[in-house]
Amino acid sequence: MSEKTEISGARKLRGGGVSYEVADRFLYAINCHRSKCRRTTGSAFKPIAGIATDDFTVTPGADNLFRHGDPEGIHDIRCRSCGSLIYS
Repeated sequence: MSEKTEISGARKLRGGGVSYEVADRFLYAINCHRSKCRRTTGSAFKPIAGIATDDFTVTPGADNLFRHGDPEGIHDIRCRSCGSLIYS
């Protein structure tokens, strides 16, 4: 087996309100086709990747996030400026 190279990536939303960094140490990746997931994205599926909390950091812009959904249950974190889904 080949050794996996770790790559960290920094991303910034087009509107510039939120930036985040994520390490390339995904635990899993799936496409969810449930109706709630499709509604969240407005498409045929919602891509989901499992990432440990320590491997994901919101850099400048954390104050520009809002929580949509049940605070004690399933919810999405979105950009307040453009509504982009950041994480669930």
